[in-house]
Amino acid sequence: MVTDFLQYLFDGLSTGAIYSLLAGRERYLALEVQGLRYNIGLKYGLLVAQLALALDGHDREEILAQMVELLAARGARNERGGVAET
Repeated sequence: MVTDFLQYLFDGLSTGAIYSLLAGRERYLALEVQGLRYNIGLKYGLLVAQLALALDGHDREEILAQMVELLAARGARNERGGVAET
C-alpha cells in the first residue's frame, strides 16, 4: 500500500529510486520481515490468521488439544445425527 502510494506520488520512478530520494530528505525506519501474510478479508481469513498465531506461540499444545476435542465432538455429533453433548 505504501509503495503504491509512493509510486503514485513519484510517477515513473522505481521503488529503489523513491526510497533513495526519501533517505536523502528525511529519516525513515524500515523493517523487512520473513514470514507469512494472511488475508483477513477472506471467508475465515481472520480465523486462519488467529490460528496461525496461536499455533506459533507458547500455547501450541493447548490449542491443538482444543482443536482435536472440537473435531472429536463434531464427529460424534455427526455419527449420532444430533447435537453434541457437553
